[in-house]
Amino acid sequence: MNDSGPFLRPPLFRCQRRWLLLSTATLLWVLSAAAEALEVNVTNDGPAILDSTITFRARLIGADYPQLYYVFQHNVPSGGGPVTITNGTEAMLPITFLAYRDQPGEYLMTVTVLKQYLFSRHKIAEGSCKFLLTRDIVGRIVVSQDNHTLSDDETIVSTNRTTNFTFELHDPSGYFTNSSDSLSWKLDYGLSHYAPYYTINFTDTNVHAVNLIVVALVTRPNSTSPQVKLGSFTRTIAPKDPITGVNVQGNIWLRRGDVVSLQVSCNGSAPYNYCWKYLPGNATSNSTANLTCDEPISTNQCQFPLVHYFPQDGSHFIAILVSNIVQAKPYIKNIEVHIYDVPRSGLLSTIILPIVCSLLAFVILVTGIAYHIHTRNRLQVEVADFDFQRPDLELTEKTFWEHLLGAWRDTFPNWSKQSHHDVDSAGEGDSLTAPENNHRHSNEEKKSPETSSPRGPGNGTDTAPAEKKSGADASVWTTGQVER
Repeated sequence: MNDSGPFLRPPLFRCQRRWLLLSTATLLWVLSAAAEALEVNVTNDGPAILDSTITFRARLIGADYPQLYYVFQHNVPSGGGPVTITNGTEAMLPITFLAYRDQPGEYLMTVTVLKQYLFSRHKIAEGSCKFLLTRDIVGRIVVSQDNHTLSDDETIVSTNRTTNFTFELHDPSGYFTNSSDSLSWKLDYGLSHYAPYYTINFTDTNVHAVNLIVVALVTRPNSTSPQVKLGSFTRTIAPKDPITGVNVQGNIWLRRGDVVSLQVSCNGSAPYNYCWKYLPGNATSNSTANLTCDEPISTNQCQFPLVHYFPQDGSHFIAILVSNIVQAKPYIKNIEVHIYDVPRSGLLSTIILPIVCSLLAFVILVTGIAYHIHTRNRLQVEVADFDFQRPDLELTEKTFWEHLLGAWRDTFPNWSKQSHHDVDSAGEGDSLTAPENNHRHSNEEKKSPETSSPRGPGNGTDTAPAEKKSGADASVWTTGQVER
C-alpha cells in the first residue's frame, strides 16, 4: 500500500501544472488585448534652452485606472536612467538639462505604462515624443498690422501702413523671469535699433528681411555670476500695394436697347479678385458698404470688361468690388447708369425714301450727262456729198429753214405733194441759175485785175486740167448743223 502512493501522485501533479499554465496564458492574453486597446499620449513644452527645465506629460487614453506606473526613459547620453512616476491616468516629469554636461540636439522620450496584476507589473501602453535642446534663446518675431497678427508662415503686409515687430520669448519654465534683455533690430543691411519693438512703414514692394539679436543676462539662485544667453532671429516680409482707386471708362448715358460696355482698371499689387452687383437706381453708397463677392473672379491684371444689358429705362446702380491679397475688405466703386427712351420715327419716311430718291437722282444725272456727251460727239461729224455728174453745179448755201424743211421731209416721207412741189421747184430754180452763175463768175475773173490768165505749156506755166476744174465747180457740199 505504501508503494502505491507515488504511482497515484504524478497524474494529479500534471493536472495542476496544466491548469497553472492555462491560467497564465489566459492572463497574458487578457493583458495583451488590454494593451492593444490602450494608448498613451506623450508631449513636452520644448524646445528648451540648456540650463532651463523641460516638462514631459504622459496621459493614458482608453481607460481610467486609479494607479498606474509611468516609466520615463530618454536617450540623452548623459541624462541618467529611467524615472518611474506612480499616478492615475496622467503623469508629469520635469527635467533640467545642463549646458556644461548635455549637448544640444533632438532626442526621444519614451513612456511605458505599467499596471499591477497580482504580484507583477505588466505593460498596458507605450508612447514616445521628440524634444529639442538648444543653446540659443527660443522665441519668434511677431508681425502685426492694423491689429491683425500674421502667422509664422505669412510674409505679406500692406504698404503705406504701420507694421509692428515684437519679440515673443518661449520660456514655459520661467528661466528668463529675472533676466536683463537687450534687443537689437535691423532691416536688411541698415542701422541697428535697440528697442523692445520695431515699427516701420514700407513704401515699396521689395522683399525685406528683419533681423533681431537678443542678449539676455540670467541670474540663477545658486549662481554668483549671471549666465549670458544669445538668440538670433529673422523674419522675411513682402510688402504689397493695396487698391486705392478703381477707374471706369465708358458711356453711362445710353438709349434704350443699347448695351452697357465699360472698361474697369485699378491700381495695387496682383493678384486681384473682383465681381460686380446690380442694384436698383435708388441705391446709395451706404447700401453697398458691406457687400462681398460670393464667387470672385481671380486675375493677375486689373483690367477687365463689364458688359450688361438693362431692358428697362431709368437709373441703374452697379457696384464694382475689387480686392487683393492685402485687403480683407474689398474696394467698392459705385457706378450709376442712365437708360433713356427716345421716340423712334418711321423707318420708311426717314431712311429708305431719302436714300432711294438720292440714288434715283444720281442715276438720272449720270444718264443725262452721258447722253449729252454721246450726242455732241455724233453731231460733230462732217459729211461731204460730191455730185460729179453735174459739172455746172456750184455750191449752194441753204438757210436754216431750208435745212429744217429737208430734215422734216426725210423724217416724214408721206408729206403733202404741195410740200414736195415747192421743194422741187426750188431745186430746179437753183439748177437753172447755175450756168448763169458760172458765166457771171467767168466774166468777173476776166475783169479782175488781180486774176491772171492761165499760162500754157508754151510759156512755161502749168495749166490746170479742164476736167478737174469742171468737177470742182460742179461739186455740191452738204454740211451738218451742229447742235450745241
